[in-house]
Parts: sequence; C-alpha cells; structure tokens
Amino acid sequence: MLFSKMCKEAKEVQEKWVPKVGDYVMSANNGIEGIVVHRIDNSIVVLTPQENTCYFTTKFNLVWLPTQSQLQEMLFPNNYFWYYMGLNFLNKKLAEVYGIFYSGGGFKNGEEFWIAVVMWELYRKIWDICMEKWIRSGK
Repeated sequence: MLFSKMCKEAKEVQEKWVPKVGDYVMSANNGIEGIVVHRIDNSIVVLTPQENTCYFTTKFNLVWLPTQSQLQEMLFPNNYFWYYMGLNFLNKKLAEVYGIFYSGGGFKNGEEFWIAVVMWELYRKIWDICMEKWIRSGK
C-alpha cells in the first residue's frame, strides 16, 4: 500500500511514463491494480486479475507502479553494472537524507527504496511518512 501511495504522489515519475504492455498499474479512481495488456495510441487495455476483467482507459486514469528494474533504468539507463556497484553509495546517501526514519528500516522492499532514490536524485524530494506525500528537501 505504501508503494502505491508513493507512486501516485510521484507526479514527476508519472508524467514521464510511456505505457508499455506488461506495466503494472493502479486505477487512479478505485485503486484496483492491474497489468497493461494492450495499447493503441492513447487507449490502454488493463487486465485486473482480482476481478478477472479487462477495461479500456487512458494513461491519465492510471497510476504507474514501476518495477525495481524500471526505477533503476530511470537513473542509470543500460548500465546494469552500476546498479550493484552504486548500491552501497545510495544506501549511505539515503541514510543521510532520511536519517532516523531510514536507519529504522523505513523502506520495506526494493521498489520503495528505488522510488525514494529516483525522487531524491532527480527531483530532490523525500517521502514524508506523516503527510504521505513527496516534499522538497533542503539537504
């Protein structure tokens, strides 16, 4: 749930999204998750496994839920070696930015960690856990 909220509030990431078949998405209206199974121009077909249905929509009615590899690709296109070599560096950097929150295990999975890295590195924003939104940091 936290990752979905982080993605919805990451407006800069959502604006750069170019929908592709296989992308994980969430309805901006009801929060039901699905997978993009077809795209024709601006029309997108989404499969919702929970309801076993498909529906037509547009990018603007969806929230993209990028995978860890898609988030990494935003920072380091085609540079898979850096993903592993730079991880220690990124851990230290996020620990400085997030302080106690981060050192207390603030991110529960790789997607939460990597969207935090993307939002910090590209937009200098951090996730405010109390307000549940991205805020600019003075650091």
